[in-house]
Amino acid sequence: MNNDKFAIVTGGSRGVGFGIAKVLAEKGYNIGLISINSDRLSKAGIELANMYPNVDVDIYSADVSDAERIGEAISFFAKKHGNVDVLVNNAGLFERGAIESFDLSDYQSLVMTNQFGSFNVLKCIVPMMKQQKSGYIFNIASMSGLRALADHGAYASTKFALIGLSQSLRKEMLPYGVKVTAICPGVVATDMTANIAISEEDKIQPEDIGKLISCCLDMSHSVTIDYIPVECSSQV
Repeated sequence: MNNDKFAIVTGGSRGVGFGIAKVLAEKGYNIGLISINSDRLSKAGIELANMYPNVDVDIYSADVSDAERIGEAISFFAKKHGNVDVLVNNAGLFERGAIESFDLSDYQSLVMTNQFGSFNVLKCIVPMMKQQKSGYIFNIASMSGLRALADHGAYASTKFALIGLSQSLRKEMLPYGVKVTAICPGVVATDMTANIAISEEDKIQPEDIGKLISCCLDMSHSVTIDYIPVECSSQV
């Protein structure tokens, strides 16, 4: 058990984020969940605490695109737990459509959450991990950030950007003993992919992403991983 270890998961109230949180809690990490939806977040926090009674579960409702609010959330967790050992930068939006019909306001929402939101969280966490000279940052990107599909241009552009940010940060943080990896899932069984024509059992499961993160955390300090594609077998 790692009861002195603490992990923050953004977008942690459901889907991939909650699946990752469950795996980390099973691993013994104390958990801090961040989500924009306070009701769903409260329920997720209670569920996680009931599943893992020996794990300390804290929640903080915040929109990752709100830099001030995210700063308050990270400060809240840091004051209680001290070091942040793991960040899962997961909060994100998904929207698809042809460029000519894609509403500009929808694209702005994607950029504000997937790009600015991820950057806001990193801007708070990076100085802390540099100072403590340890930690692991996981940026949850997408296969669309490696290989864009038709009608995914708006979404893919935000995930390409996140992978680029993650790759640069990985090199920046190595001298401080901090690892950075981008995880690039294909179709995961979540609410956001409910309309994709693949059966739920054939989709990647949220906990699969958590297990992958767990494997990364178990590797020796000499191992550094740039990005990991995780494909749905029915799409290969």
